[in-house]
Amino acid sequence: MALQVFSALRNPQRFFALAPVAEELVPLLLLGRNGRARETGERVRSKWAQLLQALTRALVANMSIARGESPPIVQAFTHDGSAGPVPPVLNAPTAMVLTLAARLLSAMPRELWAPDVVPPALADTLGACARDEVLSALLPGLRGALLPLLEVLRPDVPGLLGVAAAGEAATQAGADLVRQVHSLHTAQVAPRDWLQLLDAALPALHLPNQDRLLEAMIQGLAIVCFRCGDGKDERQAPQSHAPSRRLFETPQRGDGGSPGGVEAAQGASAHGGSHAAEAMPEWAQAAEAAFLELLSHESSTVALACYSLLEGLAQDASFRPADVSNLLAILSNAELAMELRRSAAEQMMALAGEARLREVLEEEASLWTITCIAALRDPSNGAALTASQADALAAQGLAPPTPDLLSTLDVQLPLAAINLLFVLTTCSPRVRAWLSNDAPWTQQAPSAPYGNAGRSGAELIMGGVLPLVFHSLVTVRRAVARLLASLTFGGEADKWSGWAPSAAAEPRKDHVIPAGGAGARQAGVTGSTSRAGDVLLLPQPFQRRHCFPCKVSCLAAVEASTTHAECTEALYGLQLACASRTGIEALAAADWQTRLDALLSTSPASPEDVALWTSLLEVVQRMLLCGVLSQHELSQLAALLRQSAPAVLSAPDAAADPPGVPLALADSEALPDFTGQYMRLTCTQLLMETLVSLIRSAHADLPLEQAVRVLSALAPTQLLQTLAAAYIGNDSANFGCRALAVQLLLEVVSLLAAAQKAGVPHVLTLEPGLQDALLASLHALLGTISGSLAAGAVAAAHLVGGGGSGLVDRSHERQAGGFAGKGAVRAGTLALLHLTDLLPVAVWTSVWTQLSGSFWVSRLLRDRDAVLRALAAEVLARLMQPGADSTHLMVAQGWPDAAKMMAKAALDRANCYALRTAALRVLCGCMAQSSQHSTVREAASVAPGAADTPPEAASLPRRQLFSSATGLPPAALLLQQAALWTKLPAMLCEPDAPTPFLAAVLSLLLQGTLLDGEGTVALLRQPGMVDRLLHLLHVGVANSAMAKAPASAKLDAAARGDRAAVIALLCWACRRSGAIHPAAQHANSEVDRLLGGWAKAPAGMQLEQCAGLRLTMYGEPEGAQHDDPGQLREQLWGLHCSTLAAQLLAHTQQEPPLLPLPSLGHSNARAASTVLEVFARVGACVPALDATRGLETAAEAPERSAKLEAALQLAAAGNAVLQQLEDEEVHQVGTSASYA
Repeated sequence: MALQVFSALRNPQRFFALAPVAEELVPLLLLGRNGRARETGERVRSKWAQLLQALTRALVANMSIARGESPPIVQAFTHDGSAGPVPPVLNAPTAMVLTLAARLLSAMPRELWAPDVVPPALADTLGACARDEVLSALLPGLRGALLPLLEVLRPDVPGLLGVAAAGEAATQAGADLVRQVHSLHTAQVAPRDWLQLLDAALPALHLPNQDRLLEAMIQGLAIVCFRCGDGKDERQAPQSHAPSRRLFETPQRGDGGSPGGVEAAQGASAHGGSHAAEAMPEWAQAAEAAFLELLSHESSTVALACYSLLEGLAQDASFRPADVSNLLAILSNAELAMELRRSAAEQMMALAGEARLREVLEEEASLWTITCIAALRDPSNGAALTASQADALAAQGLAPPTPDLLSTLDVQLPLAAINLLFVLTTCSPRVRAWLSNDAPWTQQAPSAPYGNAGRSGAELIMGGVLPLVFHSLVTVRRAVARLLASLTFGGEADKWSGWAPSAAAEPRKDHVIPAGGAGARQAGVTGSTSRAGDVLLLPQPFQRRHCFPCKVSCLAAVEASTTHAECTEALYGLQLACASRTGIEALAAADWQTRLDALLSTSPASPEDVALWTSLLEVVQRMLLCGVLSQHELSQLAALLRQSAPAVLSAPDAAADPPGVPLALADSEALPDFTGQYMRLTCTQLLMETLVSLIRSAHADLPLEQAVRVLSALAPTQLLQTLAAAYIGNDSANFGCRALAVQLLLEVVSLLAAAQKAGVPHVLTLEPGLQDALLASLHALLGTISGSLAAGAVAAAHLVGGGGSGLVDRSHERQAGGFAGKGAVRAGTLALLHLTDLLPVAVWTSVWTQLSGSFWVSRLLRDRDAVLRALAAEVLARLMQPGADSTHLMVAQGWPDAAKMMAKAALDRANCYALRTAALRVLCGCMAQSSQHSTVREAASVAPGAADTPPEAASLPRRQLFSSATGLPPAALLLQQAALWTKLPAMLCEPDAPTPFLAAVLSLLLQGTLLDGEGTVALLRQPGMVDRLLHLLHVGVANSAMAKAPASAKLDAAARGDRAAVIALLCWACRRSGAIHPAAQHANSEVDRLLGGWAKAPAGMQLEQCAGLRLTMYGEPEGAQHDDPGQLREQLWGLHCSTLAAQLLAHTQQEPPLLPLPSLGHSNARAASTVLEVFARVGACVPALDATRGLETAAEAPERSAKLEAALQLAAAGNAVLQQLEDEEVHQVGTSASYA
């Protein structure tokens, strides 16, 4: 599978579908028999070599596609063989394959990092990616994941990166040192800290263009030496050493306004013998030593630069913005000599790096003047010389020369102006914006040399500077190319300049910092990064998981698109960016609701709209499947789909199949084009899948009350009515749409049923008409399942054929039904079970008897699909539950041997446990019926063989459970099935039996104890049954994590096993359950003392019904809050087993006891201790669980109910066992007789 997927990754069109599969395959490929794979044999090496070869081919293919889609200048660079190893041109597919390769290689055993396993092309590409700084910023975490691999395969790359990291650290220290010189001068930075920074920045002097750093070092050292004194008069006194004295005097001469001024400079020599000089601080010695080291640097260039800077320091420090204005006036004066004007331009070039001096040059008048000089000629009249030269040529009747005829001397001044503009554009986004603006500058310059008023900067560049690209001199072409490159790429460079500070800020996971938006710019971010929403700033957890490129603009492009073609291209880019899970998480963190509002809230009206909707719904469904949306976002999505989904689902052709084509015309060119109808069907099915994912995500990840609110935002009444009328009950609709409609109905009713069981208020009154919509759904579902979906091979073949020709239908009739259509039957059966929970029993039983029967249930019970057989048995149990009188009679008349068939299925060990469990639930329903003589006589005419049974043979029940007047076989007849009852003890002791099966067996034994105590207790007297019963009490405690904190100190004590606290908790539970008569509650003051704080427990605590009589099927919640969904299911059924075992023990120990434990060799004290131990552990959680009612998720609500029910039944069992204790046995339990 991995080989197929990796090979298919060569096609970017399939990335959105394949990326989740590839992500899931990565951990599976690394698994061995005992966990993570560590085998390194030949077979394993061959396997990994094949996988990495396929991945390398996919990477090379995507790199080629990315280069083909890149600009021509990038293609020319990547095709230059002399440039050395070139990193791949990055796009979303290439980034995804790169990160996939990095994840695989970093997780592989190190023994497999060999040239015969890892292809050389892949190792070279990964090494080039690790060396590239831009790719390292695009894919955070990639370099860190690759370094261990590269140390083995390409050791030169980590060494080069180490050198580069040291250089980067020194450069960063140098930048900090330059920035802190002013703070050092104003005493905001300690000299020792600055000198430590200087020591870290010294290696950066070997790098080129470090004049500014060298100047800052000298200035800082001078300031350090200048601040060596401690007293007021000696604060600025230099030391008597000559280098320090010269350093001190230099800034004083250059800046008379500094602290101390000229007076300090003049009196510098007077402090040579002060006590401060004798006690020179340690940092002053370090400053002098650092400067001496600088002067004695091994490079003569550095030493000479130190002396030259010392000499020119005073002159450089004397420049003011007014001097820049004077230089600009010299440059713009056409009457001055060309050399003088060129020198002024070069001086301004040297001063443009200072922000305070650059402000004068950034003004529009200054830029207009410099650009006019750089343009050589006036675009209107072609003047290319000075005014005097132009007048002399005009007097002789000669035309001004063209740019191609200009001599070398003529271009010196424009060349200096172009270089000045280049320096300004590299330093100032404001200058770039003015030179790129097409709007004319209407103000007249104060000293316009050529009268170029009313022209924009872009016009001057295009008309005057751009033609010089073809000049004959290389220096001119190079200067123009540098200026144009700075104008073109300078803005893009600004976008990336602030990425490192932004990424280091570690924003919240659910927060996106849109570029250019209000409050979006952080410290250190310079320039503009285009409109808001173009940048997805991924949080650090995503970076550590090797995310896709950090900046994408496809989301904003979807919103800004105005045509179908633009929107299609933007959605394709969005799919590529969101192919991986990290991409989906980044999209969920963005403001996708605002960007996609117009598309999601409007139903498609044309085939082009349908195509756009299909692409968009795939992205939305991927977000839902990944579970990255919060409750607020799910509600917003539901509100958006509420506006558009009804129109799409209720369209006349939404689920219409294209007409069938005769086989004779299959290859004809005259056939009509049904592409539009197929696209409509695809859109309908994808919308239903999205709604299914939306409701399922809310059900699994949110508390039930919030999930119901999300469902209400979808308008469930209208949705259910549309599904029932147009899809489920419509035989002519497309079968795929009908199956998805059934699945959508299942998700809706399962959420409503779970909320109703958990006690969420007003579930069925969520919307007006919701109960009527549920009834309509039941009508449609019963008619569909009983009429077609489960009616055998003919119906299945008809549904699969989709209304084709007669020849096609007859061929399907001759085939076996198999599994055709079984998915819809499975979902429909589950939906029926939930609908019977939601609707009143009298309502759904009446509808069932009118529209359906039990024939299709019997057909499903004979199906070869074990899941369908188990579901059919669950449906039969629901039809025979107490209170469903009409369905009782329907089954008795139409299927008289149903109970016998279920008994046979329960005893057959060849059946799966799910079917055997459901069959036992059917038998529990039969046992719940009345066994009066009248019922027996009524059943004699219905059930074969029942008339031969004398009425006296049916033992009367010890307690009446239900009273019914239906025609089902009475419980007395089932009690005579000796083959069934004799096998129950063995079934209860099956070693591999799951907890649902054990719960069903216990429930049947409990029903037998209620109806025929003597006969059932005889089964419990078999050896080992009492021990097994006591062992089942611990099943719920063992499977359930009793991790909730006790609500009080008494609960804590009960959980620790304190006997007094356990008895107090038991008395409280018995009082609540009615086991203690109200008149006897205050008879013993000792009981009142024991109750203590328990008497003030919440009075509104709701306990579930008797677990032994609850025949409803327990759902299997998805368990999103648990690591293993099956673990929660085991916890629920374990608690249910403990509850039933406690009930059975309570019924057999009530006065008079049906099962005397001493007669069986068991101690009442041991049984009491076991019950109290389990009760203490379960009951300690009851008040804390009840306090969270309504706040838990769908996965937590059944656990809470099960624990509450278990606490109640264990209390009843403990009370019954304690009543059987003798005086001498009380002390064995550890309490006094009065407490008992």
